Amino acid sequence: MDPANFDAVMSVNARGIFLGCRAVLPYMLKADYGRIVNIASVAGKEGNAGMGPYSASKGAVIALTKVIGKEYAETKITCNAVAPAGKGRGFRDGARCRRRASTVAFRSARAAQSFAPPWWTPCPTSRSST
Repeated sequence: MDPANFDAVMSVNARGIFLGCRAVLPYMLKADYGRIVNIASVAGKEGNAGMGPYSASKGAVIALTKVIGKEYAETKITCNAVAPAGKGRGFRDGARCRRRASTVAFRSARAAQSFAPPWWTPCPTSRSST
């Protein structure tokens, strides 16, 4: 595991989420409302062999999402994460559009609320699963 690669992956995945949340929270507090949905990964929950930096960074995203959710629990701001998982061998074999997403819910009452940002569209070959 190369330390420079580890730092680069953590900087993009974990620090990027931190900075993004830090940037929007003041506006959400002013509006007394907000929804944050972070992109985590099953690798962050389970850890994948050969993917140490990625798994660690997505684990940090999950932890940060939990912290923000708890810190703003008394407001109308929610913070949740989705943790996509690859089907079969996953993303390594180029099957990016054949994926199944499991939602990692971090707040009990508010986690049931669904959110689809206006810029997000599913892959044309994806199928919803329950």
